[in-house]
Amino acid sequence: MKRTALETHDLVGGASVSRAQLASALSILETLESIAKDNVAVQASLIATRLELGSVLGDPAHPNLGDVAGARRCYEEALKGAQDLLKTDPNNPQLLRNVSMVDRGLSNLALTENDFDRALSLALDAVDRATALVAMAPASKALRKELGLAHDASYVALARLKRLPKRKST
Repeated sequence: MKRTALETHDLVGGASVSRAQLASALSILETLESIAKDNVAVQASLIATRLELGSVLGDPAHPNLGDVAGARRCYEEALKGAQDLLKTDPNNPQLLRNVSMVDRGLSNLALTENDFDRALSLALDAVDRATALVAMAPASKALRKELGLAHDASYVALARLKRLPKRKST
């Protein structure tokens, strides 16, 4: 049976996923979020899961299924969840890192829509958050990696805006 592009997209490695499978995964995630609404640790894990789903659905920085709208929804829900949890634990490094990752993901999506100013703004927000996180825990490899990825996102946005600084000739 031949499938259309709307029914399936190929991931790197040849795996295919139908829209029904994606809807089922998102439904399960929403059910878990409602069941664990009072468990902060589980909610934090589910936010990380939404970030991963956003990447897989449509983030151009990762192998993805081409569903930019689905990726945006996942990132926005992850952001909302992280912001809600940060109200009770404003210095939680994992939640702050998740917000930085959301900013980066949304920046990537803005690039696909040729909204380079928004992409740069979001990437710079990610840099600011990641810089603050590294200051909190300078030995953390994960946080230093996030800072590097945020800088990469801002560099890409600057390149698209053609605002890269001139290199000095030697």
